[in-house]
Amino acid sequence: MSRALGVTAATLTAWRDAFLAAGEAGLASRPADGEELESERLKARLGEMLLERELLEAKIAALEGGRPLARRRPRP
Repeated sequence: MSRALGVTAATLTAWRDAFLAAGEAGLASRPADGEELESERLKARLGEMLLERELLEAKIAALEGGRPLARRRPRP
């Protein structure tokens, strides 16, 4: 996976560990009311989306090969 994303295995492991630690912390205390539950659900979703964004950015950077917004030749 790290090769596919163009990052080191250590970086990938750090991302996984951070994600798991956040998940465990979220399970440690249970919110009392529905509003707090929704807030926690949204925070968890935001964390997932941020992690996905970081992975996609790393993949894009690897695919572009250091050429941001690499230009393609126009088709005839």
